[in-house]
Amino acid sequence: QNRHSVIVQNVGALLQIFFTDAPTIGSFREYCALVDSAKFMRFANLLRGQGIYMNPSNALHSVASTAHTDQDVEKTLKAVAATLEKLN
Repeated sequence: QNRHSVIVQNVGALLQIFFTDAPTIGSFREYCALVDSAKFMRFANLLRGQGIYMNPSNALHSVASTAHTDQDVEKTLKAVAATLEKLN
């Protein structure tokens, strides 16, 4: 739906979003060589402008929680879609 190469990797509720062409990131060495961390930082900062907080450090995990309501998830998905449209 957009022009960005991105993967989401998770273990349970812990997840990471990587801007990369790689199918998976399996080590810190791969992370350093294959992930566009600067793009992730721009992504996180644009999300913050829409009221969605995501740590701008791509090396840290995000956590999904049962405290997040269906409305929270919908708001986040809409913000992510809008952010990806703006992201360069």
